[in-house]
Amino acid sequence: MAKISAEEKKLTRDKIKTASRKIFREYGFRDAQIKMIAKEAGTGVSTIYGYYPSKVELFTQSFIQFDDQVELSDEEIVEHIEEGLVPGLLNIIDKMMYLDHDEDYDLLRTFFMALLLNLTEKKYKFEDIFDNIAKKDLFKRVLAVYETTHEKLCDFDIDDLAQCLMDTIMQIGMENIISGNKFCQTDHKVKKHLELVLAGKYVI
Repeated sequence: MAKISAEEKKLTRDKIKTASRKIFREYGFRDAQIKMIAKEAGTGVSTIYGYYPSKVELFTQSFIQFDDQVELSDEEIVEHIEEGLVPGLLNIIDKMMYLDHDEDYDLLRTFFMALLLNLTEKKYKFEDIFDNIAKKDLFKRVLAVYETTHEKLCDFDIDDLAQCLMDTIMQIGMENIISGNKFCQTDHKVKKHLELVLAGKYVI
């Protein structure tokens, strides 16, 4: 059997995610089925499960996962954080997300409510979703670039700090979505929390 190339795998993933977005938007998170997505993508159900082990995983990869195809250079990170670390982080997060805030807000809210009501796989925990949605390495890179040109206050571990930033952003975002707040209404709260987290390490 011929080995599938990395490019072919990427094309298949992209095709599945495109079909996934269409079906989830049309039927909603609860009613969308993997077989519907497979038909739309022109592939088999087993192929989809080979790339995405669950419906939850496929949803997060299709809508709220950081785009792993987008690579920010150090120069681009510097541009983002020129006016401050917190605004820079918020800009980078917004740039790296798939989710269309206006079109997909209700869909995302339904997704998180379904998880809270235990309507999906019981084995899938919120911390697993957070690990999938956010990439701590991205936060670490931004902090590392920032530290090359800015004053530090104390020596907190960057790995721990990146984890804290990731947890803060994801928790506030989820709470606001579930409570019915629009994304723009969360900006101030996220900004203040990030400033508190970072105040012990940087002059920001």
